[in-house]
Amino acid sequence: MQGAMNPQRPTYCKQCGAALPSEGQFCESCGAPVEDESIGTPPPPPPPPKPAAPAAPSGPAGKLEDFADRRELPDASVPPRLGRALSKGWDLLADDFFGAILMAFIYLMVVGLITSAIPLVNAVAPVLLGIGFLAWAEERRRGLRTNVGTLFRVPVDQIGDGLMLALVFLVIGFAVAIPMVIAYFSAIGAIITSVLAGISSQESPGLFPFIALPAGVLGAIVVMLIWFVIIVGPVVNSFIIMSSWAIAKGVSFNDAINWAWERIKTHFASWWLAGLVLNIISGIGVVLCYIGILVTAPWAYLAWAEIVGDMGDETSAPRPAE
Repeated sequence: MQGAMNPQRPTYCKQCGAALPSEGQFCESCGAPVEDESIGTPPPPPPPPKPAAPAAPSGPAGKLEDFADRRELPDASVPPRLGRALSKGWDLLADDFFGAILMAFIYLMVVGLITSAIPLVNAVAPVLLGIGFLAWAEERRRGLRTNVGTLFRVPVDQIGDGLMLALVFLVIGFAVAIPMVIAYFSAIGAIITSVLAGISSQESPGLFPFIALPAGVLGAIVVMLIWFVIIVGPVVNSFIIMSSWAIAKGVSFNDAINWAWERIKTHFASWWLAGLVLNIISGIGVVLCYIGILVTAPWAYLAWAEIVGDMGDETSAPRPAE
């Protein structure tokens, strides 16, 4: 019967395994000649694919200590990008607004209680807890699920380096304050002497003693505020914050302060401006009866984490843990 299948004709091509037509001398798939001497058999099916290994978790590590690049520091030549840091810090604040407020509240309560009970640690407690606050801000910057435990865990882990940094802060504070204290009391003494001389003279002093002394005290206070808040304070704050951020990441005390000082020297004016602006932001919260600081404090710390941790690339995104 015409068109009947030839029993000697293979049904599959020996070369490529494709099904052969009922007629024709060549495989339509690969062009190999059809051999009628033996009955073709289909090639063995390919082995089943091996089950894929479970994918590694794509999320970030659970804590700042888990990151492989934990101790990596930005190059000292990277300038501070203040506007970018403020914007990203505000976005991070908005993402977990109530968590940030809780963090600031506990920080302020602990610092207030410690410094009230033990005035001698007035400078030590803010530096140590500031390291914890910056560790929290860096974890938030990396997208981790943070909690207030970071405020205490990291300073305890880095207690030695933190105490050394607090000592440096005290020394800087005394070195900066001593000239201003001398100038302050010298000015007050000169004003008092002038007032007493006017009173003891035969001429009527009029309102001079009642105006000169308060005006002189107020003027001396204004000069001190300008010196501490505007001239010296921003640079000192940038230095302490950068050193604290590095220590929070596990960098040794010596490496942290050397890196911070080198970075400030490289872009002195920019870091002074960053310290001034972020000091003002924190100060605004204090002016608002300490209620606003619950917002401005975490915003400032989140901005500090971004501006200090900026690697200088376009995204400034921390690398995931390995």
